[in-house]
Amino acid sequence: MKITFHLLATVLLMSLLGAATSPGGLITTAPSSASGGSQVTVTGSSSGPGSTTVDVSDDIGSIPHTVTWDGNRFTIVFTMPDVAPPNTVTVLVKDGNCTDSADIRTT
Repeated sequence: MKITFHLLATVLLMSLLGAATSPGGLITTAPSSASGGSQVTVTGSSSGPGSTTVDVSDDIGSIPHTVTWDGNRFTIVFTMPDVAPPNTVTVLVKDGNCTDSADIRTT
């Protein structure tokens, strides 16, 4: 019983420390769907361009995109692939140990 309590307390403490030291809100706005050929904008915030990676892809492969920065806020822009549904584009943002993603369906 003591071991279980200490294990739970340790896990809780680690999760609280992780939440306190990791950046928050990586992706703050992203559409849930977009028509093929349309321009899509995803925004968010992180530690900054030096520690953040962005990947935009679908089932076919990587999608060209641009990332612009204003301080620690980013804007990702890409063109939704003009393929028939169902197709989903995943925007993946990594900042240190934090990862956030947005799935955008083709309509």
